[in-house]
Amino acid sequence: MAWDASSTLLVTGAADSSARIWDLEQKFCTHSLKGASGVFGVVMFHPDLLKLPRVYGSAGNNIHVWNLAAGSSELHATLNGHHAAVTDLSLTHDQKYMLSVGLDRVIILWDLISMSCKKVVPVFESLSGLVLQHPERTAFPGAKTDDDHIYAMVVGDKGVPAVWQVDTGREVWKASTPVVPPPKDEEGGVTLIKQLTVVPALDSVLMTTFDHSITLAKTSSLNIWKQLAGYNEQILDAVFVGHKDSHLAVATNSSQLRIYDSANLSCHLLHGHTALILAVARHSTHCNIFATSSQDTTARLWYLREEDGTAQCIGIAVGHTSGVGSIALASGYMVTGSRDTCLKRWKIKSVEDALSKKEDMSSTSLVCSNTEKAHDKDINYVCVSVNGKLIASASQDKTAKVWSGDNLSLLGVLHGHRRGLWCCEFSPSDEILATASADATIKLWTLSDFNNVATLEGHGVSVLKLAWISSGQQILSTGSDGLLKLWTARSRLCVATFDGHDDRTWALAVSGVGPDGGTDEDAQVVFTGGEDARLVRWKDVTQEERDTAQKEAERQASGEQTLANLIKDKKWTRALGIAIKLGRPMHALKVVRSILDESPDQLPKVVVTLRRDQRDALLDYAVKWNSTTKSCREAQNILNIVLQNQTPEELEEMQGWQSSLEGLLPYTQRHLKRVSALHQSAGILRYLAASISLGSVDIK
Repeated sequence: MAWDASSTLLVTGAADSSARIWDLEQKFCTHSLKGASGVFGVVMFHPDLLKLPRVYGSAGNNIHVWNLAAGSSELHATLNGHHAAVTDLSLTHDQKYMLSVGLDRVIILWDLISMSCKKVVPVFESLSGLVLQHPERTAFPGAKTDDDHIYAMVVGDKGVPAVWQVDTGREVWKASTPVVPPPKDEEGGVTLIKQLTVVPALDSVLMTTFDHSITLAKTSSLNIWKQLAGYNEQILDAVFVGHKDSHLAVATNSSQLRIYDSANLSCHLLHGHTALILAVARHSTHCNIFATSSQDTTARLWYLREEDGTAQCIGIAVGHTSGVGSIALASGYMVTGSRDTCLKRWKIKSVEDALSKKEDMSSTSLVCSNTEKAHDKDINYVCVSVNGKLIASASQDKTAKVWSGDNLSLLGVLHGHRRGLWCCEFSPSDEILATASADATIKLWTLSDFNNVATLEGHGVSVLKLAWISSGQQILSTGSDGLLKLWTARSRLCVATFDGHDDRTWALAVSGVGPDGGTDEDAQVVFTGGEDARLVRWKDVTQEERDTAQKEAERQASGEQTLANLIKDKKWTRALGIAIKLGRPMHALKVVRSILDESPDQLPKVVVTLRRDQRDALLDYAVKWNSTTKSCREAQNILNIVLQNQTPEELEEMQGWQSSLEGLLPYTQRHLKRVSALHQSAGILRYLAASISLGSVDIK
């Protein structure tokens, strides 16, 4: 579909060979364009419909030109030249020529006066879009604005931008690196860039990619300066990196890592892996160093540039024979766990030293110092203790194992889970290891004797990820049902459950737990992500709730003191108003009772002077008071005053009057029976008193 210059007309092309023009103001179809055969790939209006009312469209391999008239259209020409689907059309600024590109790897220049092909330029790449150089705007790299040549920028199936001088068939510039690297399992022919558009206001070219992201590149250099990440698909892992957790590294169902700014969630895409990234980990002491592991059997070490949110690959670990599903970093080494059931320890001391000396770094091959056949099945997770002396691995074979950080010697095996383990984490403060399993439990193990000291039960499904927070006092865990649970380590109880996802939640990133991650006073921020493609931000509001509760307690104490003073001074109207404002039914009952005991004639005056919302609240209180014998007198008096001073229409406007009436009737009837029985008893006593005669009394 495409809009005209006034944004009032819309032309659409469909798979049924039909194209229609719609008037969006009047909401009807103005023209139905006939003569095309095939699926429409692109449609567009002539830039100046008043000068030349014309529509261009491609259906299959052919380009069609329609002339428009009032209430009718005519197929003016059909341009044949492409041998595959046409993907984009563009008119030159003087509107004398049109350029077309398609999957047949050529650019064709058309003369719109003679409706004939003027030039066919082979580019040897499938194209899905092009943008033309405007003579009055910034020039493309290699192009000029002071000549009469036609320059077009295209991006082919290799993802590399190029600028062509179309009228001469000469390529004048080509980028050295692709905008988007092609997937590993594709040999070519995939249109990595789906659409190209010039944005004059930003002096940029906008490119939409096959992986649902938007890239903005400067027109003069075609260097990328902004990326907008689109659909996440599955979110597999996430971790905070950078000074004070300035960025969030997110692994999605893609070979590209997404680096989000924690403050505004602006995104940069990080290329390097050739298959899905399965895990991300941060360094324990260097906040800008992090690592990724991938389905391509490799792991990579990265250095984050905080100034622009990009990262440089500083190390590559090659050695596993299957996908690397878990990774962890410590001072001096990196450890990886793979589906080949092997655990590998890699030396990174030289890389750390070079970064400390601020030397220029290039990507180096990391050396594997130790390899162990660690488990009988896939290794799902590895972690490192705070001091780096211990390594823990969790496997699908229902066990967790603890290893020496120096040489991968086995220290202990943890048996007890009934199903495979998904995660394990060392406590930051105690010698405790927590493990999460598909048997819906979390187990805590002591590192001194490797005994199970506690089992946390509360999840109804597999526990996929866990993290220690609050200096090891609490545990966060996620499950395959999308729930996030908060546990207290001391009591072993689940204290809160949060629902933010609809499916398995694989990623759990907690701020403030790494080097330079913030102060103890900073509220921890948590990000979760999973198979529902959502990245959810959570904030620790414990301190805020405490502050709010303290302020509320102070406000209540001040209000109660004021209320007591007003009752003492017999300022009934203000006293009752404050009791209602504080939301204290028993305080309001005390005020009403005091009025009835001391000056009952003042109660109607006090109630009448209340605001409408206050009278509604007082009536709700009266419904509660009416349920007990001790306070029914006050309730009946309030009800009597309200009925005497309110019209039926005003009663109907009162909020919840029907429910109030339903609550009053049964207890009022019970009180009436009780009072009636008491009245009858009192009548018998009066009769007996009148009937009793003492007779004559002998004075003697």
